[in-house]
Amino acid sequence: MSCDTPLTAYSGMTTGEVSQETRVKAARLSLRPPIINVVAALDALFALFGPFAVVMGRFMARTVTNAEGTNYAGAAFGAVGIAFTAMVMLPFGGFLLYIAWLTWARGSWAWQANAIVLCGAALLALVGFLTPSFSLRLLVVAACAAAAWFWFQPDVREWYGA
Repeated sequence: MSCDTPLTAYSGMTTGEVSQETRVKAARLSLRPPIINVVAALDALFALFGPFAVVMGRFMARTVTNAEGTNYAGAAFGAVGIAFTAMVMLPFGGFLLYIAWLTWARGSWAWQANAIVLCGAALLALVGFLTPSFSLRLLVVAACAAAAWFWFQPDVREWYGA
């Protein structure tokens, strides 16, 4: 008998109309800012050429046993170092890939995470941790600065709800 009647007095007062301002804002937020794809790609590149490259470099430079078999201790301790490096760096690289995915998928804390990643990558490049080449350092710092400038624009912050 009471089918389709409001359960509360308040719900009967809603009209279902959306203001023009809300429609304009929804239309603006439905478009992904172009910097989102760039920063997601930077996150993936930081993961591949950062932690994953460190582990691969340590593995490729590992000590191997010589023909006489006299340096077996060096090879064994070298393997332990590679294992410890992998235990730290592989989860960190996976976390960077997760941030890249969150960035593209509009994750709730992706804006803040990428602000930290961009600033951290620029600082690591400035001190020479990422690359020994000065020109490549400047390139990484310039890329991070340009991406950060676009990242801190109001439309990107609004797209993430920040």
